[in-house]
Formats: sequence, structure tokens, C-alpha cells
Amino acid sequence: SFTLLPVTTEPVQRGGLQQIAYWGARIFGLGLQLAMPAITALLITNMALGVLTRAAPQLNLFGIGFPVTMTVGFVMIMLSLPYWSSPMLEALREGLLMVRQVTLASDQLRLRTQELEASKLRLQTVIEVSGTVFWEYHIQTDTLIYDTNRLSVLGLDAAQPPVTVGVWVALVHPDDKHRFLDMFQGTIRQVLPKLEHDYRVKGALNDWVWMSTRGAVIRYGDDGLPAVLGGAAVNIQARKEAEMALKASEQTAHHLAHMLRSLCDNVPDMIWAKDLNSRYIFANRAICDQLLMAHSTDEPIGKDDMYFASRERASRPAILDWHTFGELCQDSDTVTLQRGQPSQFEEFGHVKGRMLVLDVRKAPFVNDRGEVVGVVGTGRDITDHKAAQDRLRLAALVLDHSSEALMITDEANVIVEINPAFTSLTGYSRDEILGKHPSVLRSGIHDADFYRLMWESLKAEGRWQGEIWNRRKNGELYAEWLTINTLFGEDGLPYRRVALASDVTENKKKQDLLWQQANFDMLTLLPNRRMFQDRLDVE
Repeated sequence: SFTLLPVTTEPVQRGGLQQIAYWGARIFGLGLQLAMPAITALLITNMALGVLTRAAPQLNLFGIGFPVTMTVGFVMIMLSLPYWSSPMLEALREGLLMVRQVTLASDQLRLRTQELEASKLRLQTVIEVSGTVFWEYHIQTDTLIYDTNRLSVLGLDAAQPPVTVGVWVALVHPDDKHRFLDMFQGTIRQVLPKLEHDYRVKGALNDWVWMSTRGAVIRYGDDGLPAVLGGAAVNIQARKEAEMALKASEQTAHHLAHMLRSLCDNVPDMIWAKDLNSRYIFANRAICDQLLMAHSTDEPIGKDDMYFASRERASRPAILDWHTFGELCQDSDTVTLQRGQPSQFEEFGHVKGRMLVLDVRKAPFVNDRGEVVGVVGTGRDITDHKAAQDRLRLAALVLDHSSEALMITDEANVIVEINPAFTSLTGYSRDEILGKHPSVLRSGIHDADFYRLMWESLKAEGRWQGEIWNRRKNGELYAEWLTINTLFGEDGLPYRRVALASDVTENKKKQDLLWQQANFDMLTLLPNRRMFQDRLDVE
């Protein structure tokens, strides 16, 4: 129990707070020992409320600020301590603990309020940036509720906002309208769990704008039926344009890839690409059919030449020359990578027991970052060409060492090639005679009829053979036995004419001498009896 001081009516000269206690005791009939703690308790209560004032200003009982409340409260506590009994001190301790707890709760409330305000600001920023418009549809009243000021965000005309579903549906593209209505009504009837649809609506510029709408039932009526649909709409025009651009790009890429594949597969030459381990990453039809014996153009991918060489050799183990390609191909890959530049090779071997000669061109395969990722190459079957070259080389050797003079002219009768024997016969070097006509060799002995008959034979039969007198470069006459043959092109017209000539000048001289000796007297050079009889027989 508290011990109350006697109530006195005499003024007591005390400090300000003691004066408050004194007059409080007189007014309420309380002793000073009880008045001082009572006033202090009242201040403690206001201190607690002052803490809450930071979060809820309306709780401030005395209308003074938080710092003033706390300061006055703590001063009052310190000055009134002498008047407190042990139970009062315990109550004071509990009161201070309460103030501390209220202070902590107030701080947490203030921080939570700040976090909520920041989250609200962030959410508003996200909504603004994302261009989202939130909506509600009240089914019973057929009313759309949303922020009409944000219609421009969707690309729609804010001056004529749709307020009913019917008005909104009227803006939907004819091709999308039926599907939109089915999904919207299906969500209301709860046939569908939610509304998710991308469609086009008429925009503010009378164009078609892509829209994405998401929604679901958010409130039910007293009858348990859907009452309100809620959701969001967002303009996805940029996304749709990007999707269409990507689709167009993919179609273009697919078309180009298909065209490149068709192009490579229609080229008769072999085309391929390999990685750094000589494994194929591309192969056209020609290399699959002519060299690898692959079943398709996809089979070589990830495999090397030795895979196909081993398979072919295993199919004919008794024939050593059945397939000898493989090692040579990989060796040239290594050489190409070491050189770091385009290279040419002549690769040959047996494929299915037949000799195959390839003119191969290879180069490092460099990607768009400048990195060497493999080898690309082409190969052309030159087996027949090589054989023809060998035959031509042999023919050239024969002609170069032939004693007969060779002259080749084109369809315009211009000299295009000769052999060394021609130079020995005529005295004209190769550089001197090429580009000229054979008429430079005419001797003047034969008349025009002689050459006319020669050309008639060449045109009719394609060949002519006979003896002809020509003139050397030094002007000396010589006789030759000339054979001319015509080479025809694929169009059936003369392509080349080949003339082979043998010098018969000495034989002609010998023949003339024998004829003169047989028909003339060598001493008088007069006709003898044989000539006389020959002329007599002619007469």
C-alpha cells in the first residue's frame, strides 16, 4: 500500500514539477507521494503514444512532437524517482519495457510502411514500362472497368473507350473475333480455367494492333456463379513484329539452305567440308556417289574418309585394288591446314576397282570470327581428261620427233601449230609462221585450177593427197608429198585441218634424171629411139 502524506493547504515552495504535483494533490485530494508517480505514469503513456506518433500522428494526445514527448517523459521520470516505492519502481520498469516494445513495434511498422510504399512505386513503374492495362468485367452489368487514360498505351483511341464487351469485340479483327469470343465466354462459363489469347484490334490510327489478354474469374456472386472477371491487357505489336521478322528470316534461311543444297547436289564436281579432325560436316551428292559410296548426303556427317574406305575394302577383301582412296585424302587435309592457304592436289586411286584421278582444290575453313574450324574442298573427276592428256602428250612426242612436217590450221585456214620438222622443211620458225596462211609457201608453179580442185576435194571428202611444189623461206623450191585431213567439230563443221608433208625433192630429181636418161641421148641431149617410138605410138 502507498503511504499518503497529509494533505496541507499551505503553499509549498518547490520546483515546477513539484508545483504540478502539489496542485494535483490539492485538486484530486492525493498525497505528493502518489501525485508525482501518477503524473509520471501519465507522461509514460504519452511517451508510448509519442512513439506511435511517428507511424500514426493522430495518436498524439497532447499535440506535441515525438522528441518533446520523449524528452519531457524521461526528465519527469528522473525527477520523480525519490517519490516511488518498490512496487511503483517495478511498475515503472514494466512501463519502460512497454515503451521499448512499442518503440520496436513502431520502428517495424514504419519500415514496413516504407517497404510497402517502395513496392508500390516499383509496381507502378513496372506497369508503366510494361504497357499493361488492368481491367475488370462485371458480368451482370456488362461493364468494363479500367483506366481509360491508359488506352493509348495499348495503341487504342483513348477518346472512344469501350465500356462493354460488345464494343470491345467490335474492335477485334474479323479473323480473330470468333476465337476471342469462344475463349472469353468459355472462361465465364468456367469451361476454361482462364483466358489467354493473342489477337488483333483496331488501333487509334485505324491499323491492326496485336494485343494479348489474360484473365480469370476473381469474384463469385452469392449464387456461386462468376460475378467478376479480372485480368490485364498488353500491346504485343513489337513482339509480334519481331516474331514475324524472325519467322521470315527463318524461312529465308531455310530457302537459302535448301537452294544451296540443291545447287551443290546438281554440280557434277565433288564439294565437301570437314572439321579439324577430318570428319565431314558437309558432303554433296557427287562425293557421296563417286567416292564415298554413301547411302545419302547425311550419312558422311561426323565420319571420316577411312570409315567409308574400310567399309568398301571389307566388301571385297580379295580384291586389293577395290578401294585405295582414304589415307591420301586425309594427308592432303593436314597439308592444307599446315600451309594455311588454298592448295591444289592431284589425288588418284581405285574406287570399285576402277582407277579414279581427281583434281582437288582445298582451303582452310574459316568461320565468321576468323577461326580455322576445318577444311573445305572440291574435287573433279579428270580420269578421262588425264588419259586424253596422256594420249596428246604421246602424240606430241611422236610429232616432235617425226621426220614428217606437221602443220595445223583452224577453220579460217590460219596456221595454229607446227612441229620441228616443218621448220626444217620450210625454214620458218614457229613464231614466224603462226597466224599466217599456208599461201606463204606457194611456189607459183601451180595454177588456180590446181588449188580449186584441192579445195573441192577437202570440202567434199574432208581430205586431199598429192604432190605439190612449194617455196622455202629462202626462196628455194621444193617438192613435197602432202596429205591433208579435216577434223570436224560437234556441230559437223570443219574445226581443224592437219597437213603432213614429206620432202620428195631429191626423189623428184632422181626420177627426172632417170626419165631424161631413158628418153634422151646424154651426149647430144636429143630424143632417142625410145622417145621417138613413144611419140609415134601417141600419134
